[in-house]
Amino acid sequence: MTRSTTVAQLSSQFNDFLFARIADDRHGMPLSVLSALARLNVDPWQEAANLASLPPEAAIQRLTALIAELPGGTPAHPGPSTNVAGLINLLSHRAARSMATSEELLAVGPRPNLVAIACLVFMMFIVGAQLFAAKYESSAQVHNAHAPTTGMVSPIPMLPLNTGQ
Repeated sequence: MTRSTTVAQLSSQFNDFLFARIADDRHGMPLSVLSALARLNVDPWQEAANLASLPPEAAIQRLTALIAELPGGTPAHPGPSTNVAGLINLLSHRAARSMATSEELLAVGPRPNLVAIACLVFMMFIVGAQLFAAKYESSAQVHNAHAPTTGMVSPIPMLPLNTGQ
């Protein structure tokens, strides 16, 4: 069995299909789709996802071919009690189509975190406002250095008084 199974593929959406009974083996033990695929050295969850993505007719043909490949002691063809079309109906076709594989996720790349981007824009706005306020304050101080301060009274020069003499 391959080790490429992702955690998303191990979800329970395929349980009804994977644990469905195909037939009995030569010892009379029930053979499930899961155990049949494992005997074929096929990843059961990956194969279930692949079958779910196929049109129903193609999925029926594929599953029938897989069952026919089972090693000795199991029926070469499903018996009358096995309904391959019924097994395929247990698959959730929509779920498999919407499930992205790890390769597709890597091809898309990381998605930007909108909250982080919003915080970054907000911080840039705050820094810009502080820079603007600091520049306005410093230009106001330079401009006010040339003007008299409003709190000080400038001395009036004292002129000699004319006493009329």
